[in-house]
Amino acid sequence: MRMLVNTVYKTIVFDFTPDTVQSYCDLLSYKCEFATTHDGQTSPQTTTGQTSGTGEPTAPSQTGGTMVVKPMDTGTDGYVLPYSDTHRYTQQELSGLSTWELYVARNEIPARHGYIFTVDDLKTYFESKSWYAPTLTSKEFKKIEGILNPVEEENVQTILDLEKSMGSEYVPKP
Repeated sequence: MRMLVNTVYKTIVFDFTPDTVQSYCDLLSYKCEFATTHDGQTSPQTTTGQTSGTGEPTAPSQTGGTMVVKPMDTGTDGYVLPYSDTHRYTQQELSGLSTWELYVARNEIPARHGYIFTVDDLKTYFESKSWYAPTLTSKEFKKIEGILNPVEEENVQTILDLEKSMGSEYVPKP
């Protein structure tokens, strides 16, 4: 069984059992929260600590006795939401992300398809990723019917709805 565990410092992929992953999390003093994935497999969602506004890791935070669960960007090659093309993320799974992380995650979906960003913060962020290959202007992107699959479209909407409910400054103005 392949399992992904995101930590503050790096992403670890295990080809072992949930017990083995739990042992590793215990070693790192993280609480692993396991969930049943959309394909019925049991795997850890994520283990994490919080990051400061600068992106530097801080001590793991506790909310009601449970570690805050959130996907983490794992460096220059990392994704905020590694499976946004195949996994329908819920608002609960995304609730530990900051408004900035949600903004990046929402835009990461079209970025994977080569969307060229003109907004400076997104342009700078995605150009720092080795996987990002800007090839489509906004006009070109919109002309391609079905460029985002249904899971990606749903994830964009779920993220946007969560951003709106949080009063995010990154929500597009009507």
